[in-house]
Amino acid sequence: MTSVGPSPLEAARGPQEIPDSPACDETAVSLYVLNAAGLTKPHDIEHPTADLSSYATDVATITETHFKTNHSDSVVIIPCYTLWHQHLLTACQLPDSSPH
Repeated sequence: MTSVGPSPLEAARGPQEIPDSPACDETAVSLYVLNAAGLTKPHDIEHPTADLSSYATDVATITETHFKTNHSDSVVIIPCYTLWHQHLLTACQLPDSSPH
């Protein structure tokens, strides 16, 4: 496999240095986003919990489309984080918009 060199624009600019900015690092918020494919079993939340802890995540957004109204919040509680959730409305639950 052949390697591709820098683009003409990159070559013309030369190496770029990014200045150190401690103030920027101190105010940055870390974000964790996960589109989970299944968190309905009791131990499925362990992997995201470990990720959040090891990355010292400030804000986490975890989407899960397999939850039903019978799934308890206790299945997905992560220590030190606040759980906010909203169940999706199905076609049967949507307001009737047909003309009367």
